[in-house]
Amino acid sequence: MTKIGCLRGRVASLLPMARKPPLRLALRAIHLSPAFGRGEEPRLQRRRPSNLGSSPPQTGGEMAPRSGDGEGGFVRCAVALASLLLLTTAASAQTDIATTWLTHDGQGVVEIAPCGAKLCGRIVWLKTPTDDKGAALTDENNPSPKLRKRPICGLAVLSGLSPDKSGGWDGGKIYDPEEGDTYDATLKLAGPDRLTVTGYLGVKALGQTFTWKRYALPAGQRCSTAAQQ
Repeated sequence: MTKIGCLRGRVASLLPMARKPPLRLALRAIHLSPAFGRGEEPRLQRRRPSNLGSSPPQTGGEMAPRSGDGEGGFVRCAVALASLLLLTTAASAQTDIATTWLTHDGQGVVEIAPCGAKLCGRIVWLKTPTDDKGAALTDENNPSPKLRKRPICGLAVLSGLSPDKSGGWDGGKIYDPEEGDTYDATLKLAGPDRLTVTGYLGVKALGQTFTWKRYALPAGQRCSTAAQQ
């Protein structure tokens, strides 16, 4: 073979190798797993997207939500707003109802006021405050003999009322001094100047409901503080 023919044979044998990328370039294109070098077969690992770890994309001049925000953050915000609304509603209802009310029969005025976190009410005026002998009316029909000398004027007749989901007040008691009986009670505003009062025993649907009217009682007509028990 001539020198030219031999040279051509060598070039031809090198052409397949020239078409393959150099080894260092091949190692750049892949990542060998940590298993390499421990007797395990190397595995190719995908490269992470280049935008990971970069600043969150911005839309309309506002930063996109961070990881952990979104639905979870919305739920927390909704719960906080609902709690605030419930507290605001309860406080507003308490303010509206905490005043003096003329009873359905017009014979007395009951003042409703907060007692801790609940509502209570006591008689602060009576149309007829004395009996036939001119003596102040007392709680003579009370089932407890020890309480029958209590004056009716200033007597607590509502107690333990708490706000309920309907916007009213429930879970309390109402005392009827005419009969000496105590019932479960609920209150609810029926308008700006009307209050429905329901007394029942166990089953609310079988109870009796009365309507009291908002009444601005002059300070001079209130029962004396000494008479209140």
